[in-house]
Amino acid sequence: MDHHDGGAAGDPQPSDPVIWVVATALAAGITVLYRGDATGQAAVTVVLAVAGAAVAVWLLVRPSAGAIVASALVGVAWLIAYAVLAVIQFDLLAALVTDVGLAAAGAVAAGLSWAARPRSVTPA
Repeated sequence: MDHHDGGAAGDPQPSDPVIWVVATALAAGITVLYRGDATGQAAVTVVLAVAGAAVAVWLLVRPSAGAIVASALVGVAWLIAYAVLAVIQFDLLAALVTDVGLAAAGAVAAGLSWAARPRSVTPA
C-alpha cells in the first residue's frame, strides 16, 4: 500500500496510526509518572494504552475495515474515559489539560480512521 498517492479507498491515512502511537506513548508515560497513586485510573489508562497500541499496529500492518471499526470503537472508549478523568481532575489544571488533550487525540485518530473507511463498512 502506497500512502504517497493517497492509498486505496478506505485505507487509513498515514496519520491515523501515528496519532494512535503518539497518544498511546503519552498515555503510558503519564500513567507511569503521575497516576501511580490512583490505581483505578492507572488500570483504565493502561488498558486504553494497550488498546490504542494494538489499533495502531493493526492499522500499520494490515489496514482493513476491521481495523477501522476497531479504531473507532477504541476512540469512543478513549474519549469517554479521558473525559471522565478530566471531570474527576477538574481542579488540577495540568491533569485537566492533559486528559482533555488525550481525549482529543484519541477522538481525532478514530475520526480520521472512520472518515477513511469504505462506505460499505457499517459498525457491528
